[in-house]
Amino acid sequence: MQLKYHMVTIEDLVPQEHFLRKLEHVLDMSFVQEETAHLFSRKYGRPPIDPVVMVKYLLVGFSRQTFINDDIGLVTSLPARYAAAARRTINRQCYEILMKNPKIYDDKALFGADHKNLLKTGTGITKEAVQAMIMAISTQEDQFKQAITIRPAMLVLPVGMGFDLFTLFNSPTIQTTDNTQAVNPLYRYGLQQVEDPEINRLAKDGAAPWFLLGNTEDTAFIEVDYLNGQEVPNIRRSETVGQLGFMWDIYLDWGIQVMDYRGAVKNPGVKIENTLLA
Repeated sequence: MQLKYHMVTIEDLVPQEHFLRKLEHVLDMSFVQEETAHLFSRKYGRPPIDPVVMVKYLLVGFSRQTFINDDIGLVTSLPARYAAAARRTINRQCYEILMKNPKIYDDKALFGADHKNLLKTGTGITKEAVQAMIMAISTQEDQFKQAITIRPAMLVLPVGMGFDLFTLFNSPTIQTTDNTQAVNPLYRYGLQQVEDPEINRLAKDGAAPWFLLGNTEDTAFIEVDYLNGQEVPNIRRSETVGQLGFMWDIYLDWGIQVMDYRGAVKNPGVKIENTLLA
């Protein structure tokens, strides 16, 4: 998968009726090249910023030193912005795999009876559901039908289930079906909790599933690989002579692969509604 952005230039952003466009038609800047030719070498060093562009910067109050010092944060902020955009895209693609439940390397659905990693009925956060998911991931077997050790590590939830999970894991007692108090076996159980609105978005108006993931030291469930191990977007800048602005190419190559279906258990979930929302 390749994420690539083409940033528009300042030329594209300036309105047709802007003062600078009117100035462009009446002001001949060709003399700048002649006046500055002796200051630049055609054989050595890196290509400079076009002097015509630099003069235009001065006209709009944007100096060369401002660009060099990155006083407006352009150069330093671009990698961070697009690294964040890439992470959001990767995050969405991972959840799409979890939600769409595709066939994987053994030609079977990722979650299902064949893999013993899908609850029969979707539920909200309950003691019984959490215990069933812990048991499912902890009793997985290898290809020789031998027991393996996968420690439950993380619950991934849609937004709206976190309150119930916090209550379940932080209440020393629970209410039983016969209206009595009993010791809560999940009190401070120690599972990491992640709520992600991407699950809500993908679920739309249907049931929002939730997942139990195993410890990554025991199994690799889903893996994101980057070309040449580079996790930060590549940034390439180009400029056109006489044009006020730059063109930025920003791209990142990655791939997402399910490595081991035993690393997760899925609860089909229930529909989440915000009854107080207007």
